[in-house]
Amino acid sequence: MRIDLPVRKILDAVPDALVVADATGVIVMVNPSAEVLFGYTKEELIGLSIEGLMPERFKARHVQHRQHFLAHPRKRAIGEK
Repeated sequence: MRIDLPVRKILDAVPDALVVADATGVIVMVNPSAEVLFGYTKEELIGLSIEGLMPERFKARHVQHRQHFLAHPRKRAIGEK
């Protein structure tokens, strides 16, 4: 996944932590706020599984949620089914 430089600059300026993962759950982009929140550098986060940032009790279920979303994509709030 490639993010254009102007879009990247906007995402980097957002005060909220942003983590972007591809369809397989691999982190492809983080902004500086995410680095601060999670305590890892961009280089450490890129390429990791998004589930690696979650508490153990949520990991398996998140994989199922991610797969369901990819099969039935629609706009929804986080946590909404």
